[in-house]
Amino acid sequence: MSGRKVALDTCVLGWALRDKYTESDKAKKIRAERFFARLKEEKATIVVPSVVLFELLCVYSDSEEDTEAKIQFLDKLSKHCQIADLDIIAASHAASYFNATNNGDCGYDKSEREKSKRKADTMILGQAACNEVSDLITNDAGFISLAKALHESNKCHVSVEDIPEDPQMEIEEVIIE
Repeated sequence: MSGRKVALDTCVLGWALRDKYTESDKAKKIRAERFFARLKEEKATIVVPSVVLFELLCVYSDSEEDTEAKIQFLDKLSKHCQIADLDIIAASHAASYFNATNNGDCGYDKSEREKSKRKADTMILGQAACNEVSDLITNDAGFISLAKALHESNKCHVSVEDIPEDPQMEIEEVIIE
């Protein structure tokens, strides 16, 4: 193990492990898959907050086809990732982060993001922080902005960033037809 702990947000993990994606997400899916592979190569611990797992499971219906796809997804997930719980300590951190974004203590303008999204984001951050994650990777610019305000005001130590660029990614792989 490299000792590095990285959490993945819903969109990144979905692109990396699921086969469902829109054609417009093809380049993002490739980036996410390659980033996930690099994390495995590095032997980094991949942390999945339970809130992220919930969001990912919501896309599956009760149909036989979706049930099979969900089982395959959960199998991949369990082989490569550690699930973080929203326990008392994580919930306390999340509430503190949410309150800081809600009352302006971290310099964040709460009108930038819906309250429900800020709640989910801060729960994910709380779980990541309690699991000693150094980086959380998302493709959500609003989440990145919220987390940056918390990080810069020393409220949260977790750095939240977009999926890193892969210098080896071929240009033809990102061309969307």
